[in-house]
Amino acid sequence: MTSSGAGQQRHQEPRVCEFVGTVPGGQSRSHLWGGEADGVSSVGMWHWLSRLTRRSKTPLSTSFRPNPRDAPGDFYCAEDVCLACGAMEHEAPDLIGFEGHSCFVKKQPANAEELYRLLQAMSVNEVDGLRYRGHDPELARRIAEAGMANCCDRPCGRAAARVARTRARITLDAPAAECVDRVVAALYAAVAHTNVPGGELDQTARVAAVVAARSESERPAPISSLKRIDGGSRFDLRPFPAAATTTVSVCNGADAATALDLAIAATGFYEQLRTAVLMDDVIRTQPGVLSIRWYTESEWARDRSGGREFPY
Repeated sequence: MTSSGAGQQRHQEPRVCEFVGTVPGGQSRSHLWGGEADGVSSVGMWHWLSRLTRRSKTPLSTSFRPNPRDAPGDFYCAEDVCLACGAMEHEAPDLIGFEGHSCFVKKQPANAEELYRLLQAMSVNEVDGLRYRGHDPELARRIAEAGMANCCDRPCGRAAARVARTRARITLDAPAAECVDRVVAALYAAVAHTNVPGGELDQTARVAAVVAARSESERPAPISSLKRIDGGSRFDLRPFPAAATTTVSVCNGADAATALDLAIAATGFYEQLRTAVLMDDVIRTQPGVLSIRWYTESEWARDRSGGREFPY
């Protein structure tokens, strides 16, 4: 008798759509996606769409096991949850590595700038795989304010409210009137490629928008929104594909000759946060910028004292 399996095709369970993307360094990986878009540029897609994720159904921290490759310290990557999307390495390539089938923390942050970039990597990881297990209540509060409380193993950060810093004071080494046009032009140029169709779109439309935005041959025309206002300019953007339009205004400082004031008008928390991160990234690279401080609306209305070095 012949084997019952001979000549028969083995039954396979249906799989989700698989695609390959290129991550920093030229490395290609296979990724899983629940939609029907083949050939999607994965880094760009995950970098944007993961900002949409609301972290309300995360498993308890006891279910996470640290990756054995993690550098010793307060931050770790959970084992067996990585999507191999490349988003975290894109944000902090010197701090986050990838080996085997999972990301790992290859270096703990050693200064404020490295810590901020690691938190940016945490914000683009939609499975809460980059985690904080330390005891610093200030850092836990900072993580929670950015909407990432579920990434803290300890309960000290879970009760903190999300905080949107939508106002910024940019201190310059020259009169603001001489710098405002240059700064606005740099900001507008940097976000033009993010202006893709938004609003009430389904998942397929959002993915298609990202594919078009990241394609070298099929870029959508940017929103023509740059307008002059008293003492400066304003422009519109969509910080991620399904976002409502967000408006950014940059003007000469109201009470300082060598400062610019920036304001973000957005309807949702993640639109506010993502826009602030985009603006901060560009402003810090501009010549003549000495510092930037971020404020909540209430802090700005009071006396503009204090503020934070980073949006979160």
